[in-house]
Amino acid sequence: MDILYFWDIIWRRKWLLIGTAAIAVVLTFFLIGLQPPVFKSNAVLSTGITGGKRIELSKQDVFVQKYEIESAFSNLIANMKSRTSLRLLAYRLLQHDLYESKIGGTPFREIPSDAEITSDNAGILRLMQQIQLRTDTLIVDMPLDPEDEATFKELTKAYEYDFESLDEHLHINRLGETDYVTIEFESENPELCVFAVNSFTEEFMDYHLQSVSRDEYEAVRFYENLALEKENRVKLVSSDLSNFRRDNNIVNMDEQSRSVVALLKDLEYERGLAKQGIPAHQKNIARLSGDLDQLIENESQRERASSIVKNRFSEIQGQIKDLRSEQPAGSAGLAPIYVNQLEFKRSYRDTLIDELANVLITSPSEEDAATIQNLLEKRVDEQILLTIKEESIEVIDEKIKELRAQTDSLVSAEERIDFLESQKEIAVEEYLYVLGKLNEAKVVAQSALNPLAIFEHAQIPEEPEPSKRLVYSAFSGVATAGFGVFILFFLTLLDKSFHSPAQFERLTGTPLLGALNLLPGKKRDLNTIFSESEEPDLLIFRESLRKIRHEIEVSGARRFLVTSTRPNVGKTSVLLSLAYTLAKKDKNVLLLDTNFKDNDLSDYANMDPEFNPLLPANNDAGDLITSQEIPSSKGRVDIIGNRPSLDSPSEILAGKGFTNWLEDLEQQYHYVLMEGPALNNYSDTRELVDYVDRVIVVFEASADMNRPDEESLRYLESLDQQYMGAILNKVNSRHLEN
Repeated sequence: MDILYFWDIIWRRKWLLIGTAAIAVVLTFFLIGLQPPVFKSNAVLSTGITGGKRIELSKQDVFVQKYEIESAFSNLIANMKSRTSLRLLAYRLLQHDLYESKIGGTPFREIPSDAEITSDNAGILRLMQQIQLRTDTLIVDMPLDPEDEATFKELTKAYEYDFESLDEHLHINRLGETDYVTIEFESENPELCVFAVNSFTEEFMDYHLQSVSRDEYEAVRFYENLALEKENRVKLVSSDLSNFRRDNNIVNMDEQSRSVVALLKDLEYERGLAKQGIPAHQKNIARLSGDLDQLIENESQRERASSIVKNRFSEIQGQIKDLRSEQPAGSAGLAPIYVNQLEFKRSYRDTLIDELANVLITSPSEEDAATIQNLLEKRVDEQILLTIKEESIEVIDEKIKELRAQTDSLVSAEERIDFLESQKEIAVEEYLYVLGKLNEAKVVAQSALNPLAIFEHAQIPEEPEPSKRLVYSAFSGVATAGFGVFILFFLTLLDKSFHSPAQFERLTGTPLLGALNLLPGKKRDLNTIFSESEEPDLLIFRESLRKIRHEIEVSGARRFLVTSTRPNVGKTSVLLSLAYTLAKKDKNVLLLDTNFKDNDLSDYANMDPEFNPLLPANNDAGDLITSQEIPSSKGRVDIIGNRPSLDSPSEILAGKGFTNWLEDLEQQYHYVLMEGPALNNYSDTRELVDYVDRVIVVFEASADMNRPDEESLRYLESLDQQYMGAILNKVNSRHLEN
């Protein structure tokens, strides 16, 4: 939207805006003058929030403290303006007015005569007793009986002491960034203002002290119970941890784990040593047994010797097992077994060798007997060592199995201990947190004994509040004018009509040859328009025509069709004006009235209504022409008219050689201008396009763009170079200048 165009709309409607604003000012000034005077009275309370211990306890960031202070003031003010608090004030005001009315005094307000009070005196008296009970005990949240509640609502509505009325006239705010809160009440009665403020202050302070104290001590009891619960939880988890350590013989988990790992390492080393010697002993035993078999050929002797060896070594294995059983439980290593190796040899070696010698050495030579004795001694020694090492490996394996089971038990115990210790830490943290909250609640409960104090009592106002009639009147005038401007802006925004060339090009997107301003006043003839008059509108009109004339001249075309999308947009006037301005440059111009549906051009030329249709049979146009002489110019304007017809141009001109006739006329005229009917209504223009070089469309300013216009423009744009552009007619001169 063009700002200058919008400003022009405002300027043209300035008196309407000024008039409505003036009416609003006068009306506001008059209505405020009819209002009764308003009195205000206020009291100031000290809250103790900014200097109280409750905020200082936190010891935290100043920004958090500021938030806590603001939150505390907001909560206090919300509590003061709650329905419960205002109900206390309503009780006191009702008590005063009903009592004064009963004793013949002067109540603050009277019940209006048209008020609907259904309760009788007994019901009102019962209500007053219930109100007195609640104000004495400050149990405001105790509900009234349904009948008494209905009476209460009727009376407060009649006296205008209901919640909505009191909330409208009672104002509670924090005084700047101070510790004070102001309580202000406004009404038509100065004594009512003072009574309402002081009564509300007293009642609320008592009620607030009681409710805050109750709430704070309830918080102390809550945190005491919670702290006891958390303490019992700490004791329970600590007991579970101690019992688990005792039941699993866990004194120091790290030391026990290191000890078991070291013992496992030693046993693995001993087992490796024992296992390394077994293959050598087995090999030696096989070799010695082979040597003995070679020396002893008697099969029965060998079998008896083998039986003796088997029985004796069974006894040795039994002795080793006895030694293992005698070894203390939980001890590691094989020291007792190795210590008794010599005892095995002393106990069994010599006896076994003697028995084997008696069996095997019967008839050999003295040299063979010595060899057999030596082999027997070596084989018995190897067998004893092999047996001891095999039993040692078995003992070591059992010990390793026991220690690994103990390691698994220690890992499981460690996980359990870690879990119990984490639970203990959590329980201790929760207990300490609750204990801190308990201490804070105790301090807050002590500081809540006197949370509010009256800093300044309400006083009777000496004068009513200023009515601010001038301020409100001026504001109403400005607001009305601003609203009027907004309405104009909104309507202008919705307006899709084109009042100026810029709007036309933006809304239509079609090239604009020029714009012609609207000439105010009575209808003017062409000689007057093109006279030497210096009237501003005429000067603008002539200059605009000359710009369009220049576009026609530089186009190089000679035959033009002037049409429009709608009727009655001033095509004929534009056509005549263009012809006149071309003739002023010594050009001969022929105007052909090819608008068979509305022949205004023929009417202008005073054609005979019975005149034959355009184009005579003998191609002689001399009798059809009406000439217009142009003063101070060698050029002329000739008009060939027609008579109305419902036929289309192609039907009227069919078979008459209209194209050849136009070519003959071009020998006599510099330009031939033809007029076509509205594109939206008739097909005539589409049929006449074939006879011309260029097409010009005329639009009327203040018209809007509708769907038929868009379709007609799409058709014109499809003509490509043949479509020359548009002329915007009847534009306001101010818009044209902008």
